[in-house]
Amino acid sequence: MQAFAIFTRASALSSPQRTPARLAALSRQLSTTTLTMAPISKETDYLVIGGGSGGLASARMASSRFGVKAMVIEGKRLGGTCVNVG
Repeated sequence: MQAFAIFTRASALSSPQRTPARLAALSRQLSTTTLTMAPISKETDYLVIGGGSGGLASARMASSRFGVKAMVIEGKRLGGTCVNVG
């Protein structure tokens, strides 16, 4: 948590208006709470973390070219930032 303390001091000095939003975003990233998920018991040959354009293309290529079972893990929406936001 030393990095968290350093970040809070630096951000508090730089921009007092944006500090609450930065601290909220940082606390979500450094949260130690665990979410309860249903257990996943699937076997896969190829695992891709991130369902953006590159992750989806990688999973498709591995599946079609090499015939492996591919799984994509994404926390939000498939497609990535470019597709969903930009």
